[in-house]
Amino acid sequence: KVMKIETLLNKARENAKKQTVLDYLDIYDGNEKEAKELIKCEKENGEFDRFLESNIIDNIYKLIRTIRNTSLMSYEEKETAIAEIHNCPEWQKLEKKVAMTFANHFVKYKDVYLK
Repeated sequence: KVMKIETLLNKARENAKKQTVLDYLDIYDGNEKEAKELIKCEKENGEFDRFLESNIIDNIYKLIRTIRNTSLMSYEEKETAIAEIHNCPEWQKLEKKVAMTFANHFVKYKDVYLK
C-alpha cells in the first residue's frame, strides 16, 4: 500500500528538523552546549525558522523527485500525489514568495518588459 501524502510530508518535516539540528551541531563540531546556545539565539531572531523552512522545502523537492522517478505508480497517480503536495502550507508559502519576487521585479523593470 502506498503511504499517504500527509504521512510523507510529515516525515519530510521531521527529517528537516533533525537535519537542521545536525547542521547546528556540525557548526560546533558536535558540541551540543554551544549548538543549543546558537539555536536558542537564532530562534529568537527568526534565523532558525528560516533555516528549518529551507530544509523542509528541500525535503519536499526530494519527495516530489522520488515520486516522479518511482515505477510503483502510474503517471496519473504521480500527478495526483504531486498536486496534493503542492497544496501543503510550505509549498503554498513558497509559491507566494516566488510570485511576489517576480511581481516586484516586474514592477521595478516594467519599462524594459513593456518595450
